[in-house]
Amino acid sequence: MKNITDFLTEDKKQKSFAKQMITANLRFSGYCIEAPDVDEAGVYLAFARRINNPQPPTNYSLVYIGIGNIKNRINDHIAVDHKKWAAAGCYSPSQEKIVYSYALFSYDDGLSEIEKVLVNKSKPCFNTEYAEGFESKCISIHINCMGNKGCLKDNYNWTNPKWFK
Repeated sequence: MKNITDFLTEDKKQKSFAKQMITANLRFSGYCIEAPDVDEAGVYLAFARRINNPQPPTNYSLVYIGIGNIKNRINDHIAVDHKKWAAAGCYSPSQEKIVYSYALFSYDDGLSEIEKVLVNKSKPCFNTEYAEGFESKCISIHINCMGNKGCLKDNYNWTNPKWFK
């Protein structure tokens, strides 16, 4: 006969296993110049958009992918990082404007793993961490991107090499 600690241990194992496979349906909103009034967690994209010769969103240059509180993180980038991005050659402030797009997604659902896959597969100009690879406890991650996603693909699939050798 099982006691209560056996059930709790089994429950923790099941939750751990469930997090090893992540499926994310990200609906991006935006192309905003200022931080949206969205005080929730998610993933956001920073793009360089031409000022004088506008191009379609699929041709925007992907500068940065990040995660966290949408409003706070974008405000931080506007205040501090736009100059760094320009200095690194990711965009030209005289010819381009930084615009943001975002999708809500919670930390508990694997937000940091989503960021790693998007950076690894999309290679934004300013992101270097995860661009060449990353460690993960997940078996697989599947991401569907919809809405104002710029040059991101519709789907990303990542399988962990250590699980499938």
